[in-house]
Amino acid sequence: MPDGRYPCGAVDLFDFPIDPPHAARVSRGGGDFGVFRQRYDKYHAGEDWGGISNASNLGTPVYSIGHGLVTYAEPLGWGRDQGVVIVQHTFKDNSTILSFYGHLDPDSVTLYPGECVTRGQQVGEIGQPRTVPHLHFEMRTQSPYTPLTGYWATDPTEVGWIWPSQAIWEQRIASAPGVLWTRPFHATNTQFVGNFDDESFILLEDQQLLRMNWSNGRSQSLQFDIEEVNTALSDSQKNQLYIIDGSGLLSAYKIPDSDEFTDTVPINLELLWQIEIDHRRVTQLKPLPEGGLILVSRTKMIALDSTGEQLWQHELTQRPFEWLITPEAIYFSIVGNGQGVWRIQNANPPHIISSVGGHLTQSGEHIWIYSGGGLYWVNPNIEHSETELLFELPGKSLQWGDMTPLPAGGVLLAHPDSTISRLITVSPRGEIQQQAAYPEAAEGKQRLITLGEHIYLVSEQSVQNSTNIVIFKLDLPASKLQRVFSGGTRTPISTDTWLSAFEDSLLLLNIGGGTLFNLNPTIASEVTLQLIE
Repeated sequence: MPDGRYPCGAVDLFDFPIDPPHAARVSRGGGDFGVFRQRYDKYHAGEDWGGISNASNLGTPVYSIGHGLVTYAEPLGWGRDQGVVIVQHTFKDNSTILSFYGHLDPDSVTLYPGECVTRGQQVGEIGQPRTVPHLHFEMRTQSPYTPLTGYWATDPTEVGWIWPSQAIWEQRIASAPGVLWTRPFHATNTQFVGNFDDESFILLEDQQLLRMNWSNGRSQSLQFDIEEVNTALSDSQKNQLYIIDGSGLLSAYKIPDSDEFTDTVPINLELLWQIEIDHRRVTQLKPLPEGGLILVSRTKMIALDSTGEQLWQHELTQRPFEWLITPEAIYFSIVGNGQGVWRIQNANPPHIISSVGGHLTQSGEHIWIYSGGGLYWVNPNIEHSETELLFELPGKSLQWGDMTPLPAGGVLLAHPDSTISRLITVSPRGEIQQQAAYPEAAEGKQRLITLGEHIYLVSEQSVQNSTNIVIFKLDLPASKLQRVFSGGTRTPISTDTWLSAFEDSLLLLNIGGGTLFNLNPTIASEVTLQLIE
């Protein structure tokens, strides 16, 4: 609200300029900031936005992204390219940022410099520039009183421009209840490598490794003699870090004892050994139960102990679908050609325990397998144990469903089929106890995760050219979903979306192409939805 310090109100939240708050129905917008365009021989300093899908762009309402002061409003601020409005937004720390709206219909520009606008207030409509109708949208920290040209000769981020859609989603996520810290989008192929110690983890970002604090997101670089890291793995059993570079060199480093965070001073790692590996197209690294690692390529697995000595190799018919790591063993499943579940224990090569592949979890003595045709289980501790079909479940691709163990035993399935998506509670004896359909608001690619006594449903929803992640806390006895988080990106990279749990209370989640953040879902509370019995 306006007061003496903030005459036009301080920023509380940013919305998107078209179809606020999330622009969920807009297909064009968010992906062309900083793009070099040969036609102008310059870099695009903003984003070009269309209107709501399947509707004409011309005349689409354009809204202020937040509370602010109008610094510039001209019906023909860009001449033949039509009207321009600039709004200055002030944060509670007195820092400011500008939002810019260009190619507006001249008759729709009725604001004047010095006026206040509120979040969601209309600032104009999309007009007819020399090109097809669209909104040119910028966020920047310079030039509050002049439109400039929409392009810049060098990288616009170096001279005061900000990637608008990334900034809006990052601010929305940072403001969400339960979010402890955020890290804006930096690079593709961001990976969670593993724990550094009890208070921090290792992140691979832009082919570099960082130590990051779980509770506050502070980062510290790790220093070693490799310039570009392709993939890495933290071995908590031996306190070692394994790194593969672009040349196919595998290096092992000693993870030092914990030190205080010093943002400007990197941590030097001690090299233990290096070897050339035959298969340079390694796609994954997985830990062995008693230390060491598994190199996974498209066609082969190679296991090495913590000194780099080869233990075994195993041929693959195709890439593993899912992994399950337990204190005693590691399991992987393959679906399709050569499908099944394999167990790796101690230094022994994989041996097959089931001819059925799918999602894996452990509950009680059994390994549970949620396949494309039903729910199965097998007891890996009994030699030649038969895989038992508990019940059939025809449905969509396995990529859309998931399974997690229940705290009291048994499992929970998030199962989508051709007509409805259901949550299915299964008892420790393998019997269906409860079924409930979840509402349309929870539809999407599902992930289930158990934190302590609580279970969460993570839904990845792809709409137009954007991705939205929604997290629900499940109240199964009451048949309710409590939405605790919603956030997304307009530059989605689905292969980079992942989450990792810390202890029994925190979720580290990377939205591919968007924000990395840490969430305590137990203190977040938003909307409650009723499951359909």
